Amino acid sequence: MAESAISDGFEKRSWHRFIPILFYVLVMGVVYQTHFRFFFSRGWAEHGDGLLYQWNFWWLNKSLFGLGISPYHCDYIFAPVGVSLAFHDFTPLYGLLSLPLQAWLPLGVIYNLMIVFIMLLSAMGAYWLCFELSGQRNAALIGGLIYAFNPYTFKYGAQISVMSVQWLPLVLLFWFRADKRQKPLYAAACGLFMAASFYCSFNQTIFIVLALLYFMTVQLGADRSWKKLRSLFRSGAILALVFLGAVFPVLIVIWEQVQRFGFYAACSPVASEMGSVDLIRLVLPDARHPLWGEWIKHIQSGLGLNNEWNFVYLGILPLVLSALALGFRATRPQAWSWAGLGGLILLLAMGPTLLIMGQRPLGSTLDDRALFLPFYYLTQLPGFSALREPRRIMIVVYLALAVLTTLTLTRFSRFRDRETGSLLCRRVVQVCLLLLLTLIIVVDYLPIPRSTPFLEASPIYSWLAERKTTGSLLYIPSYNLIRAQRRIDHYHERQILYLQTVHQKPMTTGYVSRRPNDNQLALPRPFLLNQIARLQNGAPLPDGATFSRLLRELPFALALLNVDTIVLDADRLPAASASLMRTFMQRLLHLPETKHEDNISIWEIPASILNPKKYTVDFIHFCNTDPIIPLEQVKVIIPGSPVITPENSLRLALPPVWQGKLEIEVKFEPQNYEVDLLLTAHGQQLCYSTSESGLESGYLRATLPASSNGHPHWIRIDLIVKSPRSILTNPGPGQDLPQIVTYSAGMDAGNVGWCQIDDLDFVADQRGYCLIALNRDQPDQSEMNIFDTHADPLANDQLVEWIDALPHGTIVVGMIFDEATANLSESAVKALRKLGCAADLRTKFRWSHTFIGQKGLESGQAIENYGPGVSSVSSRGIVLPLTKITLERIENSSTP
Repeated sequence: MAESAISDGFEKRSWHRFIPILFYVLVMGVVYQTHFRFFFSRGWAEHGDGLLYQWNFWWLNKSLFGLGISPYHCDYIFAPVGVSLAFHDFTPLYGLLSLPLQAWLPLGVIYNLMIVFIMLLSAMGAYWLCFELSGQRNAALIGGLIYAFNPYTFKYGAQISVMSVQWLPLVLLFWFRADKRQKPLYAAACGLFMAASFYCSFNQTIFIVLALLYFMTVQLGADRSWKKLRSLFRSGAILALVFLGAVFPVLIVIWEQVQRFGFYAACSPVASEMGSVDLIRLVLPDARHPLWGEWIKHIQSGLGLNNEWNFVYLGILPLVLSALALGFRATRPQAWSWAGLGGLILLLAMGPTLLIMGQRPLGSTLDDRALFLPFYYLTQLPGFSALREPRRIMIVVYLALAVLTTLTLTRFSRFRDRETGSLLCRRVVQVCLLLLLTLIIVVDYLPIPRSTPFLEASPIYSWLAERKTTGSLLYIPSYNLIRAQRRIDHYHERQILYLQTVHQKPMTTGYVSRRPNDNQLALPRPFLLNQIARLQNGAPLPDGATFSRLLRELPFALALLNVDTIVLDADRLPAASASLMRTFMQRLLHLPETKHEDNISIWEIPASILNPKKYTVDFIHFCNTDPIIPLEQVKVIIPGSPVITPENSLRLALPPVWQGKLEIEVKFEPQNYEVDLLLTAHGQQLCYSTSESGLESGYLRATLPASSNGHPHWIRIDLIVKSPRSILTNPGPGQDLPQIVTYSAGMDAGNVGWCQIDDLDFVADQRGYCLIALNRDQPDQSEMNIFDTHADPLANDQLVEWIDALPHGTIVVGMIFDEATANLSESAVKALRKLGCAADLRTKFRWSHTFIGQKGLESGQAIENYGPGVSSVSSRGIVLPLTKITLERIENSSTP
């Protein structure tokens, strides 16, 4: 890297040091003039993401000084469980800067100040870097303008985590100084600026790492001596140590979250592909441009492109001036190194696969033979998989353009200085040229900003803040329930989050940019929330039976979520959904509204409702809907059939108010085997009981400890069936079975014959024995045959011939549908024993029978279950079909 033309930057006591700040303030005032009219009272960013970051400021203050807890876990949203903010766009640095201001200024004004801080520091950082490399102030001013006022920063003007690009030029500036002057202090400054970037956005830190690695390689290539290698190693070590020391507390939090949930910030190649750069957009201005926007729309329409916001447009003038820098002998060494950085980053910004004019000529990530670009392989490295949108890395390309443009203008200025003329004339020409270039770049880059409405919080939310309640607030609409199929404006998620800064209550809903899925968080999902989500999505009001169930389950649902206040904000719902939701809540609650104002209804739930003593889950009426108690790995074959759990375990959520003596009755289909029941809570075994063969229920009695953090109790019931051990439940290496579940119910018990192999369903639609010869390589090609041994005289011989023809070692899954025993022959029973079966169901009219066997096993070595009712097995062993669970708190009784 060439050295700076002026080594010390600004001269001391020079008024020139104030020119860049004044210049960029004036440019910002012109560009964002439509926003400044409410600068000192409201937030100028759009009312979606801008409100999210204002909530971030509030939560940092609330957690540190109101609750005295770590800000990286928030139980004020997604209550009562809470959620990790380790990979959320939390921006704690801005939150810390906002702390002394929150007592004096509204959050919107603080947010405005942070935007100004980011843009000014971005411009000044690029200016200082360009001035360090060129020594020419006017040229450096243009470089800072390109970096800070490009389409990238304008597009992300509401997302301060994404537009926090001010640290990149500062890190590179002090890295170059550390390399040139060999002062450890400069390398330490690099580490501090990298840490500041990390506390604003870890994605921006990844961009900085890539740029630093590139320049380290360039510097080492220019001077391959051991001295240079030692110098780079020393500076890099200082940078790394300072950076790691500064971010160590957050790294500990992130490591704990990764250990618990995995790296849930990772983005799939398919999702990254959606954020790829279309090469044609690099030279097409935005379709919203106030001057030539209509022309651009026609061009994009002709090319088959949509009119999405184009924030990768490089600009004609910066591209031309950057290309000229490569032609001058004096600037060529520096220019080639920066052009190389821009080209490399542009290649990464193209994403996993090439995109040109909306098409992928080399295939997409869904194709088997697609040609992948470097970004695909970069995201396979630890940490880099968090790069969700490759387009966001384009900010490094804009920095390269800024430096290259500065080098070209510096060379032009030297030609101009050789001409004769007075100093005043030269100054006038310089100022005119600066203003002309500024006008061209601003007009070329930035469409006129749109003014955005400010969210006015109803006074009713301030009234809520005055209520001294300790429970959660059930907010309707509840957006965390409808992420997968969103029909309502997603900006309302952020609005609801912002309203929490006014009402100050924990909420069952929320929004986090990156979070574990609901199953990992163990969020309770009562039937009530399921119905609310359906109505929000436009479904009609539920029928009378559903309302009856909701009324029965309502106290338990509210207790489970620790809800003592329900808010229905009709302004956040479509008009039709709002009307339905109001009718729904009025029919459900049977309580007068505590307050109604500004189209907002509030119900406060009496304490007597929030402490239910008994709850029953009737699986006969389970019918494929989420229960009041969230159950894992539950399968309902048909409505009205008993529920099965392939792993014979249940994980249940109980309200946090439940503590003390608890009795659980578990009812199931009668079995031929003893059943042990084991109850654990919070990882601790509480009690154990045994149910004898032939019984249909088991009891567990234990003392449930109090919830220490207000979270639901998560208990686990293991149902251990003491059946003969099968060699199939513990196969040897390379012999693992796929995930298999079978279910058989005779004519009098449900009339079902069903099997699932991995995600494939096999359903018997004819009477008799249904046998499936498993194809391990292609389960969907497995052969299924049904033999009517109830009425067909030839079916027994056909069954025997089919089994005899199977290759030795073939896995066979079997179940009875309807009836298969009336004319079952001895030869058929012997044939089934060749698969490892032991049952002889002759004379057992309408009994069920399920098994997983293998050709060549001894009798009794298959996984097998049978009986007069329902029978079910899985690749793990005997499955216990459940019919009912009753949970009840009991008083004044001893715990065995």
